[in-house]
Amino acid sequence: MPKIFTEHGYPLGDVISTIQKEIRRGEERSAMFWAYHLIPRYEMYLWRRLMVIANEDIGLGNPQVLYVVPSLRDQFFEFRAEGKNGTCRLILANALALMCRSPKSRLADHLQRAVSQEFMDQPEREFPDYALDKHTERLQDRWGRWLGVEEAKSTIKIKVKVRRRQTGRGQVSV
Repeated sequence: MPKIFTEHGYPLGDVISTIQKEIRRGEERSAMFWAYHLIPRYEMYLWRRLMVIANEDIGLGNPQVLYVVPSLRDQFFEFRAEGKNGTCRLILANALALMCRSPKSRLADHLQRAVSQEFMDQPEREFPDYALDKHTERLQDRWGRWLGVEEAKSTIKIKVKVRRRQTGRGQVSV
């Protein structure tokens, strides 16, 4: 795949990576500088990445960011359609300043990576005892009678079976 470059000759991937690292470090001026290299030509990509960064690097550190960034993106493109470039830059500055100043948490990213790996290694698991109660259909026998947890465990062995297929990117699709 050929490299894509900004108007000033910077590789697109390097610019977006730098923006992410500057957000992580709370360097709002530098994040804004590099973001300028992506507008207007790559602004759609910039906002998509900002939403990923909000989820990946901030997340539960400041959950409001998960709602504010998409809202600011919508405002940005609304004003872009009207040709109000100064307002667009102001909106982008608000998003970047908020993200840079927010407490960071990578909890969701670490969680999804850990469970994804666990799922790829062993996609089958028994239901835990506490999940089987009078509300689960599997505790009903064939006559519609509710079974107790111990009786059900001895009568049926419950496992989750998932069909997996490998995608081109090494991810698992279910």
